[in-house]
Amino acid sequence: MRKGRPPKKEKRYSSGKNYENFPEAVSLVAKKGVISIHSSLEFNTHVKKLVNDQDERLSKGQINKEFIEKNKGAVDQILDYIVNLS
Repeated sequence: MRKGRPPKKEKRYSSGKNYENFPEAVSLVAKKGVISIHSSLEFNTHVKKLVNDQDERLSKGQINKEFIEKNKGAVDQILDYIVNLS
């Protein structure tokens, strides 16, 4: 990560094979913003495709960016919900 600057969140494209307990990862894999990688061969294939295919990079980046924008403020929404339970 670059010091002093936040990471570009729309650039996350891959995940390992064990992501089922992370709802955000499950959702992004389903939306095709993230690819679950199961082996080094898959990793190499995926990286080569991203390096060589700008449309693929832009598409996945846009999916991920929209997901992040849509879910902004989730912590505040959850806290408001909890506070209003009583």
